[in-house]
Amino acid sequence: MVCFLGGTNDLRMNVEPDNVKGYLDGVISACEREEAELVLMTVPPNSTGDVGGFKGRRMEVNGYITSCVCGEGGYTICDVSGEIPFEEKGMYDPDGVHWTKKGYRRVGELLVGAIEGVLKKG
Repeated sequence: MVCFLGGTNDLRMNVEPDNVKGYLDGVISACEREEAELVLMTVPPNSTGDVGGFKGRRMEVNGYITSCVCGEGGYTICDVSGEIPFEEKGMYDPDGVHWTKKGYRRVGELLVGAIEGVLKKG
């Protein structure tokens, strides 16, 4: 099983969403080739907000993850973007990108739920 969170740094460095989607496609192909179950995590918000259109690019990539990849591909999603809002106190490190211990604990709980869902599918 592979639990994958990617795209945050790429989008912060102004990599185009189509390129990030291509990187995700590479991860998906590798998992399919190795017959690994895949849990894809959405790109979380951060202190960038919408500077340079970050929010729109992030939403585009997350839409790809939730609609195209997970809907049609049958992969499992872990929606950290929807479940850990940037505004929630104590979840994000002062650097505005990484989670705090409390935030990582929440990510872990979300991943456990996603992994349990995969295991129940059989």
